[in-house]
Amino acid sequence: MSHSFRLLLPATTKQDRGPPVGSQQKRKIRAQACEACRLYKTKCSGERPTCAACLTRMATCRYVESEARQAKRKYEDLRKKQSTHEELLSLMRMLPEQDALDLFRRVRAGEDAGSILSYTRDGDLLLQMRLIPETRLSYELPYSRDFPARLLVSESPYLNSTIYEVASQRAPYSEISEVTATEPQRRILPGIDSLVYQSQYVKPYHAAAFVEPRLNAARPSEWTTVCKDDALLRDLLAAYFMHEYHLFPAFHKDYFLEDMATAQSDRRRMSCCSALLVNATLAYACCCYKKLPNRFKYWEPEGLGYRFLAEARRIWELQTINGRNRTLTSIQAALMINIVHNLFGLDKLGNLYGLQALAIAREMLLFDGNADDTCERVRHAKNFTAWCLFNTDSISYLNWQFFRPPFLSEAPKFRLPDPSVEATWYGEIWTRYPLSPTLSQAHFGHYFTAISHFRVILGELCHASFGKNSKLPAQQAMIFVRRLLEWFQTLPTVLKPMHIVLPAHFLMHLDYHIVLMTICQPFTHDQWDDRLEPRNIVLAAERDINVLLRLYYYRHGFVGADSWLTAPLAKIGFSSLHSINDQTSPEDLEYLRSSLFLALSGLREQGRNYYISKTVYHIIKNQVRPEEAGLLLGSEDPQSVADENPGLIGEVQSAWVPRIIDISDDPVAQELSDLAKQFLTLKDGGQDDDGSVHGSSLSA
Repeated sequence: MSHSFRLLLPATTKQDRGPPVGSQQKRKIRAQACEACRLYKTKCSGERPTCAACLTRMATCRYVESEARQAKRKYEDLRKKQSTHEELLSLMRMLPEQDALDLFRRVRAGEDAGSILSYTRDGDLLLQMRLIPETRLSYELPYSRDFPARLLVSESPYLNSTIYEVASQRAPYSEISEVTATEPQRRILPGIDSLVYQSQYVKPYHAAAFVEPRLNAARPSEWTTVCKDDALLRDLLAAYFMHEYHLFPAFHKDYFLEDMATAQSDRRRMSCCSALLVNATLAYACCCYKKLPNRFKYWEPEGLGYRFLAEARRIWELQTINGRNRTLTSIQAALMINIVHNLFGLDKLGNLYGLQALAIAREMLLFDGNADDTCERVRHAKNFTAWCLFNTDSISYLNWQFFRPPFLSEAPKFRLPDPSVEATWYGEIWTRYPLSPTLSQAHFGHYFTAISHFRVILGELCHASFGKNSKLPAQQAMIFVRRLLEWFQTLPTVLKPMHIVLPAHFLMHLDYHIVLMTICQPFTHDQWDDRLEPRNIVLAAERDINVLLRLYYYRHGFVGADSWLTAPLAKIGFSSLHSINDQTSPEDLEYLRSSLFLALSGLREQGRNYYISKTVYHIIKNQVRPEEAGLLLGSEDPQSVADENPGLIGEVQSAWVPRIIDISDDPVAQELSDLAKQFLTLKDGGQDDDGSVHGSSLSA
């Protein structure tokens, strides 16, 4: 069978078959047609949201997804949803317990996971934008940010502390509330690689807020004629209770605030608050309230602190003339006026008030236990005040710091109760740290008991050292050293080197080491026994003072008001300055410079609050060598230098000994007044009508 086939001939024209394989030219892929173009059977350009054909015919342009595209979109949505849930579960696992519980409750309430996650992210960003003080360890040591190697290889017990662990922590860490913690140390949450600490260990103390319902209910403006702004007055009192009440309490906080809130008609029955005491306390508070500019300038009549102190002194003089100063609040106020004058560098004037307070207290038999008082509240307030007077007399401005015997020969007869059993007897300081939902306590009862026992030993030491027989025998010195070492070993858990964290805790330990150095320095060439070698005690104390000051700075910085910090800063500053000026070895120079710059940094910051701190700062700074002066100028903030220069016009009348000297030395040549005359040139502040300089206008 024959078949006819179609003849195939070669193509006459070349057809475009597209770019060859491997060509860089991209093939244009036809877009999917819209519904209108499909209906009219026209070519669709595929432009979105409206193609060219629909734009011409003024028709609605809609695209229908294919099944493949719909499946792909659903797959992407599922992946996003899965990622959202995974991130939400991760947050619930990593966040603090309280925050994780909040997230869980929102999930149980039926909220969308994406909304919860967005809320958490946005909330975190908003919290970061809030003007909250620094809550992480951001303080870097001046001169050299590294901890000195000689201290790191030492056997200081403070290098095993939780505060050092946090300061040197490289792993991530978060917080745990004090309510859920059984002891103030680090915790590790199961399944989490980050360390968890209480708020006090990861945030500076000055970032916390004072929490006291009694203060919120009080109206301080009713007790003073100086200022009627209750909000400001409450802030001043909060600053005092936060920063200074630990160091020099003169009254029971709870009773003072309760009576301050008492109605006008019931004030005759009160015994723990008065206009005199309120004005004296507010004068003290002005020194540590950072929002008051130039608060160290005590001589300026327009200053708020000046006006409160002038009002307190006016009321005191009126009560003295009328014979109405034999009251508990008058004793407390006189002690406060004494302390305020000392912060001005006028302790030779301020001590007159302190001595009157102690004399009146002795006349009232305040130190005999007050068993005859039928009112338990009054008896409690008197016994607490008696211990406050004794503690201030034994340590601060009347003897130990001035190398003279104390006014009181023995401690109050009332025995302090156990703070673990009767914590309310002491009252508590409660604070709230930024972003923390719970309150933190300062363990004030344990601190007050420990510092009181320490000052009982110190009072006896002062009588033995600065009495008729001024030179302390070696055998007696050894007994006091043993008692101090035993006191140190029996400190409560929250105050042991492992757990100290608050500024007051640091300062108590600093006082302890300074006292040990002062006692043992005259006997560094002696050998007491196998366990007690004065030279080793002095070296260990000097080491621990340097470690403590650096840890203090690491955690809290020096920006928070803390009047008693001036003492250790001054002593370590003078000691480092003396060693540098004595042509120390090159290997020791860097270490001594770091200590000197640390002390100057702290004194400069505290000088914004207290004139005595500013005075010591300039005395030390004016003695540094040109080499250290150049380094110091390069490391200081220009604004800080500009702020510190004006204002040194107040006359210094202080017998305080800012250096660490032998307990057997004559302190007269080492007094702050004498040092100021040698190394300071005070500006002419003008004269008052009576011829006294402005710095002395508050003299009694």
